[in-house]
Amino acid sequence: MRKKLDKALLIALACGGIGFLLNMAVVLQGYDSQGLPKRGFFPALVLPFFAVAAALVPVFFFGKGKPTRKYAQLFAPSPLAAGGIGALALGLVITAVVGFIGGGKVWLNVLALAAALALIPCALCRLTGRRPVWLCWGVVAVYLIVLLIGSYSVWCRQASIHRFLYQLLAGCALMLAAYQQAAADAGIGSLKEYLILSLMCVTLCPIAMLGSENWLLYGAFLIYHVLNLLSLDLTRRKTPEGE
Repeated sequence: MRKKLDKALLIALACGGIGFLLNMAVVLQGYDSQGLPKRGFFPALVLPFFAVAAALVPVFFFGKGKPTRKYAQLFAPSPLAAGGIGALALGLVITAVVGFIGGGKVWLNVLALAAALALIPCALCRLTGRRPVWLCWGVVAVYLIVLLIGSYSVWCRQASIHRFLYQLLAGCALMLAAYQQAAADAGIGSLKEYLILSLMCVTLCPIAMLGSENWLLYGAFLIYHVLNLLSLDLTRRKTPEGE
């Protein structure tokens, strides 16, 4: 199963890179002076279908069956994963600081700082292999929900919501992936859904970065999900009872 995940991760990264290049063409040349999509612009026509199809590729790899692993084995001690969580926490802090300086919503920036602080025990637990309190990733999920709702209220007032489609898709994937991590910490998560959603984030985050005010946040989540997926122990072996 480790080889299957490595293959799926490689494909997700490749699709994310292709989507990034397509979206770059759209951002640079795909809109007129009024901010509306140019009619017949090829990358703009292809990208929505490509993004959705690429995001669904992980379902092909892990949609069937019910893979199971004990928590202590799946989230074994890993400096790599702890570093990914640290990078995500740093991204949240920088996002909050930039928001404070730029006059963003204070309560949203405070929630970003709270999410960053909640990730500190998660990083320490990944170093030791312990199970963190589910509320830690729950705070991150709540932040992503609030961020998505707040962003959508802004997108709706723009000339075209088309350009925000990929941020919407990435935001939904990140939110659900954070929920699955919290559920795993609570002992009720689904490994299949966890892997699928994490791989979706790897594909969608690079596409959503371009043209977004939260590009640094998407980049931080991308780093986290890649490093976390690389650190998962998916080998089949018995683990001591009670772990």
